[in-house]
Amino acid sequence: MVKAVELTFGKKKHIPCLAHTLNLVAEGTMACIEWQKIVTKIKAIVTWFKQSCVASDELRKATSTETKLIQSVPTRWNSTYYMVQRFLELRSVINDILFRHATAPPMLSSSDIIYCLIRPPDIAAFGAGVAGEPVAREVQKLALQEITKRMGSIEHVTPVAIANILDPRFKKLHFNDAIACSDAVSKIKDLMKVHLRQIEEIKSDSDKSDKSEETFSLWSDHYKLVHRNWKSNKSEDSLSDKLSVYLTSPVGRLNDNPLEIWKDYKVQFPILHKIAFKYLTMVGTSVPSERLFASGVGNDSTKE
Repeated sequence: MVKAVELTFGKKKHIPCLAHTLNLVAEGTMACIEWQKIVTKIKAIVTWFKQSCVASDELRKATSTETKLIQSVPTRWNSTYYMVQRFLELRSVINDILFRHATAPPMLSSSDIIYCLIRPPDIAAFGAGVAGEPVAREVQKLALQEITKRMGSIEHVTPVAIANILDPRFKKLHFNDAIACSDAVSKIKDLMKVHLRQIEEIKSDSDKSDKSEETFSLWSDHYKLVHRNWKSNKSEDSLSDKLSVYLTSPVGRLNDNPLEIWKDYKVQFPILHKIAFKYLTMVGTSVPSERLFASGVGNDSTKE
């Protein structure tokens, strides 16, 4: 699929699926043998609870909300995270129940509690509190290698770079490659010029229809070229000023909706507003469409 997009539209047009990329990064971190051992221990405990009615009843009675343990699924990396998270939430109760049953699997040691290493929000930082542990160092190393491998050139994907700059919460803050950032800004300027020309063409056609027949002049074409050149230079300078004002203004709050911010910017940056809505509404993952097809909803769809 990736190759098809590259051959059809070009390499810089392919937008990687964020969900699948994170999945591959997480799978890469699982190459750590010690981390695999810890996950295997937790899975064994969860499986034992699932298979033991007595233990499950004790767990249900011991929790006020009747919280259940979660089993991980190999095809979904975040299920491992949720399994470990739920296990840690109930670890005190689980420890007491395991202690009362001779056939129960062994409980994890305190040094095994490193679930924070696979939290989705901190997948690149990986638990500052356990950074000195050998397992933490190994998982951190593998994660950074996978992130560099999978997302090292993401700044050179033009649609993603433009969307990042036009997101009022980020703008140019997180660019590591100055050339990629400069290319994206130049592309935005080009898009603004295209929009401006379209507006001027519509306005010009409207003016022509309203004007009466003009008196012939030998220098009329010259005057038109002078006026057009002056107008073009003035417009381009205005566009650059608008973009500069946007880029130098304070960034938005992280929890704000960027589309809502652009609604407030519409009057001040009308052309940028149109471009921003085009690029910020791109779908960043193919998961919803894949789930739709997997559910069989689209089986009756016609070719049209």
